[in-house]
Amino acid sequence: MSFREIGTKIRQKFWAVLIIGAVALASIPFADAIGITQSNQNGQNLLTYSQVFDNAAWSSSQNTTRTITTDTKDPLGGSTAYKMTDSLDGSPLVHTALQPVTTIGTTYTLSVFAKAGTKSWINITAATGFLTSAYFNLSTGTVGSISGSLATSKIESVGNGWYRCSMTIVIVNPGATQLRVYMTTADLTASYQGDGTGTVYLWGAQVVKGRSVGAYNRTLGSTIGSTYVPKGATQSSQKGQNLFTYSEQFDNAAWVGSNITVTANATAAPNGTNTADKISVTAGGVGTIFYQAKSGSWDSHGITYSVYVKKGTSATLGNSFAIYNANTSITVLAFSVNYDTLAITYSVGSSGANVANIGNGWLRVSGTILTGYSSGDTIRGYVGWTGGLWTAGDYIYAWGGQLEKSKHAGAYNRSVASAIGSSYTPVGVTNSSQKGQNLLTYSEQFDNAVWTKSATTISANTTDTKDPIGTNTADKLMDTVTDTIHQMYILPSTTGPKTYSVYAKAGTITYIKLADNGGTDYAIFNIGTGVLGATLGTGTVSRIRSVGNGWYRCEIYNPTLKAELMNIVLSSNGSNFAGYAGSGAGVYLWGAQLERASKAGTYNRTTNTAINTSYVGN
Repeated sequence: MSFREIGTKIRQKFWAVLIIGAVALASIPFADAIGITQSNQNGQNLLTYSQVFDNAAWSSSQNTTRTITTDTKDPLGGSTAYKMTDSLDGSPLVHTALQPVTTIGTTYTLSVFAKAGTKSWINITAATGFLTSAYFNLSTGTVGSISGSLATSKIESVGNGWYRCSMTIVIVNPGATQLRVYMTTADLTASYQGDGTGTVYLWGAQVVKGRSVGAYNRTLGSTIGSTYVPKGATQSSQKGQNLFTYSEQFDNAAWVGSNITVTANATAAPNGTNTADKISVTAGGVGTIFYQAKSGSWDSHGITYSVYVKKGTSATLGNSFAIYNANTSITVLAFSVNYDTLAITYSVGSSGANVANIGNGWLRVSGTILTGYSSGDTIRGYVGWTGGLWTAGDYIYAWGGQLEKSKHAGAYNRSVASAIGSSYTPVGVTNSSQKGQNLLTYSEQFDNAVWTKSATTISANTTDTKDPIGTNTADKLMDTVTDTIHQMYILPSTTGPKTYSVYAKAGTITYIKLADNGGTDYAIFNIGTGVLGATLGTGTVSRIRSVGNGWYRCEIYNPTLKAELMNIVLSSNGSNFAGYAGSGAGVYLWGAQLERASKAGTYNRTTNTAINTSYVGN
């Protein structure tokens, strides 16, 4: 039975969701981005009551029930997850719940946080005159079949059995739309005979306009950003940075080209709008370059240039990128990207280039330099062509150029006539005017003296693995060849309830312990499997969340009023934290944070100064 046929007699029992965040893309949308952003932020969710599935805004079929549950924690470790249970059916029926939404454009991304109960499959469907759907296996974390107009799907683990399932669609008839999530038994199985015991768990529905999953925005009665089109543009009042001007208008004079023809608004951009430009070679046998240049008060934070590109003529034409210092006349970094294989080939330098596939043929290419510049220098970012002779008509598509003072490509900030955040350093740091906090200093520099090593050593900025945001700033904590406790710790000057967190990845050691209150309150984490071990301490709560590529964010909440050491302790087998004979084995660490809150918030990078010391979070 096709979904078109099902649509004429569907009675439903589940819920659904559309999301977009057009450009978190390559810039690390940490798994923490499942966190709640409030309505005063520039985000979007076109659903109401996005977590309250028993609200009248949601309807269901076959008397399917949706009840708040204590069977499992929600993705944030709270008790707001819902359990959907099927009915006792006399024949195969569809089991779904839905919420209507008015679509205001053509491209949307549907998503839902879901966890297997007694059933392991869900189906997300958008009903817009005809049905577009995608299947997801919640036991294996894999996508199933997909059908409909220009649809793509994705599933991402957020830890503890939860997955964020999403589907991007092109809506043929914008207007009234139903967002549906089906509970089912297998791939391509829209209906089944319920027995009253079939369950799945749900949390955090969202609808946003665009092509990619953004941060989840909780709603209660009102939608968020109903007029907002999240092009990845953060405005100048926000804490972001883009020193380029006219970041999407490559036909503007801010962009300098030789033997280049720009066709404006030639194709759909990564955010689904028709704002991407075509950049073509004008004449054959002529030197061809294309760039934008800007000066800045550069410092040790580094310089990162990024741009969204899409293959045109071929995978190996118009695929050159460079960062050039106009003051010294030196190319600091140059590389090419194969648009099909994503392989990076360096011609100048040997590290700093990154490429991320963001879907629909679009890549975000970035390059980072840490040396080769001084404050005030004019830096050029080249896109597609850095010189040489090419064939007339060769072309690529481009969108969203960005230059920032940072060691990685941050969230994309759209600019027009003015740069954004010229005095801001977007290195993952939220400043005191923002709702973020990190009471630790040198949060990524574990080789700094504020971190005391006991029978351990640090290998800084290891090249063994990329950090969670794809750069080489992760450190390796290794035990020494002595039979004793192996740990590293820091003494923060704070008291009161707090959450301590760190990003960790298994090396030759797979167990760590985070300890507070003199070591009497602690939590054990298996960072090889992403499983929590023992948690000890009155009121102590621990969580572990996968953020991809083997990295986990480990956190421990402690309600104590004491100011105590924050310890990271190693174990070779998960039980010998009190001491063992070391061998030079280790784990990878990045991004430690301490905050006055009941759970870990968005990570805020620090160097020699803590952030928002007076702020009290959730």
